[in-house]
Amino acid sequence: MTGARTDSAVSREEIFAPILYLAVKCTVMAT
Repeated sequence: MTGARTDSAVSREEIFAPILYLAVKCTVMAT
């Protein structure tokens, strides 16, 4: 179960990182 928790944490970061990157990119472009 601990392994599954770690996997979900990693997948969360993998999904969140690109979204954050796109958000920053859009903000820079809008400026």
